[in-house]
Amino acid sequence: MLNSPISDFSLLIIVPTKDSFNLLNPLVLSLQKQSFTSWRLIFIDGDSNKLHRQWLDNFTANEPRSKWMIQSNNTKGIFGAMNEGLKEALPNEWVLFWGSDDRAISSDVFERLNSIVNKRYSDCQYPDLLICSARYITIDGSLRRKASFDCQSTKKFRRALFMGSIPPHQSTLFSPRSIRKISNFDESFELAADLNYFLKLSLFPQATIDIADFEIAYLLVGGVSGKRILQRTREVFRAYFQVFKFLWVIPFFIRYIKRILKFIRTI
Repeated sequence: MLNSPISDFSLLIIVPTKDSFNLLNPLVLSLQKQSFTSWRLIFIDGDSNKLHRQWLDNFTANEPRSKWMIQSNNTKGIFGAMNEGLKEALPNEWVLFWGSDDRAISSDVFERLNSIVNKRYSDCQYPDLLICSARYITIDGSLRRKASFDCQSTKKFRRALFMGSIPPHQSTLFSPRSIRKISNFDESFELAADLNYFLKLSLFPQATIDIADFEIAYLLVGGVSGKRILQRTREVFRAYFQVFKFLWVIPFFIRYIKRILKFIRTI
């Protein structure tokens, strides 16, 4: 992949929001401190209250690299908001999806990403996904386990998914190429559309992924999906069944065995 470097690498961060302005300051401050400045931020807002939208108005009025949009009634949930953000991506932009309670792990993260992209890839040979790591953190600032992906090559991408692993979407850069292949998340999945996206991408014969083994984001422990375990479990089953058919039982059980083991190690 070492050829002429990519020109004008830039990054779009898409953040779905709903009445979450009290969580957003760490996120936006972590962006404004970045040494690499070629980024844009788009908030896609659900049916939020007046205070939240006033915060969005004030912030975006003072930060020219940001904007906010009202989520259309034709889309639903977090992944519907992410789809609306994808429509705003420019042809050369790589995309990160963050929640209101996520933030950059250091002020040079985007600079490191820019360096990796320009050193490793040419315009014609960049991957669909550049998968990094993240670190879970509690609301009081205590560090928890690392969020990473057990895969070291493109050939092993689908195998890793079959063995119950999934990239953390908050630390996965979606390249323009991946967005051309699959331009939206399946909104029939409220909680597992990211898994569905990665599984569908793995079906492309020439799907390419690369790993950058460093942490780029802090992710707050908890969230909506953690409180809707039964629905997430049903959606995970459906996503695996669509791709692996009656072999779904293998990735399904390995996935949850891995999660149980990770939980035991943190006790």
